[in-house]
Amino acid sequence: MIKLFDPWKGGFCTCLPKYTLNPYTGCNHRCLYCYITSYIKDAFRLRLKRINFKGLEKKIKGLKKDIPFSLSNSSDPYPLVEEKLGITRKVLEILKKDGFKVSIITKSALVLKDLDIMKDMKATISFTITTPDDEMARKLEPHAPPPSMRINAIKEISRYNIPVCLRIDPVIPFVNDKIDVIDDFLKEVSPYIKMVSVSTYKARPDNFKRLSGMFKEVKRIKFEKKKIRGYRYIEREIRHGILLKIKEVVKNHNLKFGLCREGFDDLKDTLSCDPIFEHFE
Repeated sequence: MIKLFDPWKGGFCTCLPKYTLNPYTGCNHRCLYCYITSYIKDAFRLRLKRINFKGLEKKIKGLKKDIPFSLSNSSDPYPLVEEKLGITRKVLEILKKDGFKVSIITKSALVLKDLDIMKDMKATISFTITTPDDEMARKLEPHAPPPSMRINAIKEISRYNIPVCLRIDPVIPFVNDKIDVIDDFLKEVSPYIKMVSVSTYKARPDNFKRLSGMFKEVKRIKFEKKKIRGYRYIEREIRHGILLKIKEVVKNHNLKFGLCREGFDDLKDTLSCDPIFEHFE
């Protein structure tokens, strides 16, 4: 259940050591670009994990406190059923008791219900918002909470002094890469966040089929001929240009800029795409 995060066995990943724990298996957001369908069977069907909380308490006793936990990297820790079951909340309570740092990655405003726990922890929250447009999001992320709800949640979290990172992930050419839209978006949320992490779209056969079926323009994307860790990356020069433009906008809003699995050390100005490594030693 607990393991060190290294899904790509190195590659372009810039994360420092961190533990990953997924309170749920699978994800019912059904995002067209989702990567987990390549390695998790029936990935769009949410399943509950039978977590032995007493066992979890014992297991973390032997772990290093300076290594943070990440919730979650292959699911969302706040599906709708979490409001009733409180599995993620219980995990947070256990981690808090032993003084672990925690990085939350989510698309759900349900994270608000656990701010009472996180406000006294070394915790960060990363909200993935690929587009601020609710209508486009319904096509791109058909069962995920609308971005307007996530934006309102970001504003609410700022009252608790919990560092928030905006993840624009993935940036997809011809779909959500318009710089003026990103700039206007950041004008709205920049007072409430500390950092922006960006990652361009990496194609696998399954997500490319879903994405190009909805957005025909995706078929015009130029990819590198050689795969990287099984993924088709956008051509390096094109990718660099997209990220450079986004970085300029991000820096104009006085925010930190992180990259996820891109390999451009000249662009990033953070240790990692994960804000937990920026805010807590």
